[in-house]
Amino acid sequence: MDKAASSHWTLALSLCCFFVLITVTLLFCFRF
Repeated sequence: MDKAASSHWTLALSLCCFFVLITVTLLFCFRF
Protein backbone atom coordinates (compact mmCIF):
# COMPACT_ATOMS: atom_id res chain seq x y z
CA MET A 1 0.00 0.00 0.00
CA ASP A 2 1.48 3.34 -1.03
CA LYS A 3 1.64 6.43 1.16
CA ALA A 4 -1.24 8.28 -0.55
CA ALA A 5 -3.69 5.41 0.01
CA SER A 6 -2.51 5.06 3.60
CA SER A 7 -3.10 8.73 4.39
CA HIS A 8 -6.48 8.53 2.65
CA TRP A 9 -7.56 5.64 4.92
CA THR A 10 -6.22 7.46 7.97
CA LEU A 11 -8.28 10.52 7.06
CA ALA A 12 -11.39 8.41 6.50
CA LEU A 13 -10.95 6.64 9.84
CA SER A 14 -10.42 9.89 11.72
CA LEU A 15 -13.57 11.33 10.12
CA CYS A 16 -15.56 8.25 11.14
CA CYS A 17 -14.31 8.54 14.73
CA PHE A 18 -15.16 12.26 14.68
CA PHE A 19 -18.75 11.61 13.60
CA VAL A 20 -19.15 8.80 16.16
CA LEU A 21 -17.94 11.12 18.93
CA ILE A 22 -20.41 13.83 17.88
CA THR A 23 -23.27 11.32 17.69
CA VAL A 24 -22.51 9.92 21.15
CA THR A 25 -22.20 13.43 22.59
CA LEU A 26 -25.56 14.46 21.10
CA LEU A 27 -27.21 11.30 22.40
CA PHE A 28 -25.93 12.00 25.91
CA CYS A 29 -27.06 15.63 25.69
CA PHE A 30 -30.59 14.70 24.66
CA ARG A 31 -30.74 11.81 27.11
CA PHE A 32 -30.02 13.87 30.23
